[in-house]
Amino acid sequence: MDIKKTFRLNLEEEQQLLHEMTLQGETNFSNFIRKKLLHQPPATDLSLLAENFYKIHQVSQLENINERLYRIQVLAEATNQVDAYKMEQVMACFRDLLHEAERTLPLSGDFKEKWL
Repeated sequence: MDIKKTFRLNLEEEQQLLHEMTLQGETNFSNFIRKKLLHQPPATDLSLLAENFYKIHQVSQLENINERLYRIQVLAEATNQVDAYKMEQVMACFRDLLHEAERTLPLSGDFKEKWL
């Protein structure tokens, strides 16, 4: 027994599906959608793990850069080698960068509390 289902698409979505149908040599929309839904390999936990690892790695890199900049600031101010105002500008710029990065990467609570 066949069961009929309907769903809504906007024009762009329909065009995208029809284009994919053409590329795959499929002429029947229902068959194409059924194959796409039922025979597409599911996203593996491994790919999700890799994506999360990449995000964590990026956050770690940003945190390391911030720590190094802070050490440079302390050293520069202690030895009067760099104007404190210029160093503060560098740190402010990096804090702004961290705020931008936080939109897509989760920064740890400890890091935010300490540096932002």
